[in-house]
Amino acid sequence: LRLTVTTPATEPSENENVWTLEMGSEASVPFDSFLLSTFKNTALYTASQAQGVWAPVSIVFEPSLEVPGGGILVVKAPTSFSFDLDHDGTCSTLLLLDEVRFTNDKYRCLVDSDFPTYATVELSPGAELLAGSSYRLVLLMKNDASVGDARGWTLQSSKSKSTSVASALDETRITGFPVVSAVPLWHIGLA
Repeated sequence: LRLTVTTPATEPSENENVWTLEMGSEASVPFDSFLLSTFKNTALYTASQAQGVWAPVSIVFEPSLEVPGGGILVVKAPTSFSFDLDHDGTCSTLLLLDEVRFTNDKYRCLVDSDFPTYATVELSPGAELLAGSSYRLVLLMKNDASVGDARGWTLQSSKSKSTSVASALDETRITGFPVVSAVPLWHIGLA
């Protein structure tokens, strides 16, 4: 028996979220599926699409499941991009709830030098991301050095630092931005 399963890009409505099994000339009655845990109202913006430049990237999202204190957000950028990495393994970031900034004691951002396309935001105990609330995560990153089409980014959340299935909460793919040629010199003069 071989099964092929595809996950829709958006969460289906309650009456569309069903499964059926078919084999030969027989089929089952539709039965309920499971709730897809995916971030809602996601978007990704950058201050510059120029190749090889450092620029802030903003990711807007609403968790469908609460991320408790001690939980994490993981951002996976496309290959050849890299997050800002300080000497101590931390990265430059801002986390905002409805445009109000979280204080630095509520979270920290980490990047492993061996995997610079992954940024992990660890929430401190007592800090949480509420389901259905709008957040914005701003990270400093270096764009791909090559010109290219938009590629997908991944945003995940977990209840703890563990990446086990039991700890997993929301996950989604977000369309990124194309990388374009950098303008080598701007000159503004008076006419």
